Formats: sequence, structure tokens, C-alpha cells
Amino acid sequence: MKLRIIIFLLLSIAASFPIKAQKLNIGDKCPDILLRSLLNHQRKKGNLVTDFNNKPLIIDFWFSNCGPCLEFIPKLDTLQKSYHNEFNILCATLDNEETVKKTFTKNVNLSKTKLPIATNIETTSDLLKLFPHTMEPHEIWIGKDGIIKAISSHYYVTPSNIEKFINNQPLNIPEKKEITDPKIAGKPLLLVDNEYSGGKGKLYYLYIGKADPQLPGISKVSFDKTTGEGRILCQNCPVHTMYEVAYKRRGVHTPMKVTNKYKDSTKFIPDILTMKGIYCFEVIIKDTSEVKAQQLMKRELDNFFGLKSSLTQELVPCYVLSSTKTTERFKSKDKDDTNSSHDIEGNNIIVKNIGIYAVMRNRLYNNLPYNVINETGYDGIVNLVVPHSTDINQLKKSLNQYGLDLNLEMRNEERIILEDM
Repeated sequence: MKLRIIIFLLLSIAASFPIKAQKLNIGDKCPDILLRSLLNHQRKKGNLVTDFNNKPLIIDFWFSNCGPCLEFIPKLDTLQKSYHNEFNILCATLDNEETVKKTFTKNVNLSKTKLPIATNIETTSDLLKLFPHTMEPHEIWIGKDGIIKAISSHYYVTPSNIEKFINNQPLNIPEKKEITDPKIAGKPLLLVDNEYSGGKGKLYYLYIGKADPQLPGISKVSFDKTTGEGRILCQNCPVHTMYEVAYKRRGVHTPMKVTNKYKDSTKFIPDILTMKGIYCFEVIIKDTSEVKAQQLMKRELDNFFGLKSSLTQELVPCYVLSSTKTTERFKSKDKDDTNSSHDIEGNNIIVKNIGIYAVMRNRLYNNLPYNVINETGYDGIVNLVVPHSTDINQLKKSLNQYGLDLNLEMRNEERIILEDM
């Protein structure tokens, strides 16, 4: 009889004290802690598990001065509605009730949402003891069984992950790491973002480095509308080449000249043997504007190398390739240039399935003294046989048979000027 009384008394004493909150990890069972201050809920107070965990539950931590938080809440609301309320949402903030109401009233997108909100320090501090963090938005995924399934950033609240969550399937979501985590403290932000957020936080990234003998020497410009990302890459390139890429407009195939006006004319001369004067550059920008990426590249190259770059035009002699319209024999019938070649046989140069701009850049493969400019109106691949000669009359006679003409004329040419800063 005494034993029963003692047990009853102990249970009564335990029930009179709130559950002590302590940090939870993925795989732990969530306790049914009391939420003392609730908005958009049928009662002013409620319990975490009893009132919100009859379905899979996402707790979204946010605060009123957090831009990404305020953008994310309406998206979270839309996701819940699109899945016919098959999961619950509890927004949690340290802000008081008055601040929350003002925030939701002023923000048009927030005013349309009616998600339940745990407010005030006394309520949310208990939640923070369970799920401590420093950066918000911060998402806690609790399965219908009350088990913590994931702790993530808001980037991972996607339709595909919600689908798995509702159907109690494993969530392959990396656990969100905090600034205080010793594993990532001090690491370059690019690595942290790529490793823990899949690179989704990156707006733009820029790298300048020394030449790397393990890499091939290439330059590449790409802009992907699907991902909304642009990239300019220069691997093992001389300084002048990088400036040519920075100033070059897409679709303009004539090489740009760089004029040096800095005092030490030798400091950027590339040396293949020592790799001196050769560098690597990369910019990745969350934007499909080539102009914006090039502006970044110009500015960073100028700052790093201590130069002031600008673009000017000069009237210079050049060979102008034009079409006579008498015939178009120069046009290749092939649709691509995969089977391309240029060979010297006797006194002739045989060009087969090569893009016309490549032929121009190589000055008809004859080492002509001036640049060749394409004014034919054609930008496809060509087949030609021209004499291996710098004699313009011989070249004209041969090109005339294909419906082309070549003349020495004056044209404005864009040049990059590099000066000391």
C-alpha cells in the first residue's frame, strides 16, 4: 500500500513540472512540449506533438527582419495547399505577437497566409532548446511517428522532398550545419555553400590563380537559361587573352588587339616554360547577363593586375571578304564541321568543312599581313581551294570562282588599351 502511495506521489510531482527541453538530433523522438503563445490556432496555447503532429510536421524558424524568411513563408503555405494539407506547418519566432501581426499586415504576400505561429520568447525559447541554431530560415522535419527526420535549410523544402516526407520515405537531405560547427568554421564560404547547400546560396563566385600545369589551356564562355547561371573560364591563359575574353562580344569572331601603354612592357609577357605571365580565371554568376559577367571580369582583372583597361577604335587596313552573288560554291553542304581539315597539297591549301570565321582568324591559312574580315553575310562552314600564297591577285582569282572577293580596305577596329592604374 505504501509503495503505491509513493509511486502516485512521484508521478504527481513529475506531472507538475514541464518537460525539460534538451537538444534533439535526427532520429530522436520529439517531446510534447507546451507552446504558450499561438497565433492562427484554435487555442491560445497548445502542445507540439498533440496539436500539430497528427500529420508529418515542418517547423519553420523565422524572424521579422529576415528577407529570405519572409519570402519563404508564402512558398511554404503554397506547398501545403498543393498537397491538400497532408502535412502540418508550425512557424516559430522569438518576435512578440504585436511585431508578428504588423509584419503580416504590411507584407501583402504574408497577409494571405494563415499558418499557425508560435510567438514570444517564452514559447520559442523552449523550441530553441530542442532545435538550437543560429541562422534562419531553419527547418525541422518531424514524421507522423514523432521522429525527427531531417534538420535542413529552407532550400530543401521542395515538392520532391515533401512527397517523400508525406509517404514516410527516407529523406536524403544533408543536415544543416551552423556557423558554430567546428567542422566548417573557417572554411572558405564557397566550399561550405557547395557542400551543405548544393551551391544554392551563391550569387557570384570569382577566382584568380596562378597557372596550373595539370590543366589544359582553354577559354570558355557559357550562359545557361535553364539554371540561370553564367560562367567565364580562362585556364592557363596570358593576361592579354583574358582581357580579350572580357571585352569580346559573342558572335564577333575577329581577334581583338591589345595595346600596352604601361611602363613595364615586359611584366606580362607569357613564358610557357616557366608558366610566368600565365594565369587562371573563373567567374560564375547567378545571372544570364553576359555583360554583367564581363563587367565583373574587367573590374577584377584591373584591380588584381593594377591596370586600367578601356576599349577604343582605330581605322586600320584589313582584307575584306565579300560575296559576289554569282555563285555560292564556297558553302559546305555538310551540317556540321566534325569532319573538318585544312591541308597543303603542292601550291594549294584545301579547306574542308571549316567554319568561315576560323578561316578568317587564320587569315586564309596564308599568314596574310592584315586581319581578314567577313562581310559575306554567311557564318556557316565552307569548302575552298586557294593558292598557298600572299599574292592578293592570285587569291582573288581563286576566290572569285567560289562567288567570293577579297580586297584591301580600311575599317574601324576595336582595340583594348591597357594602362597603369
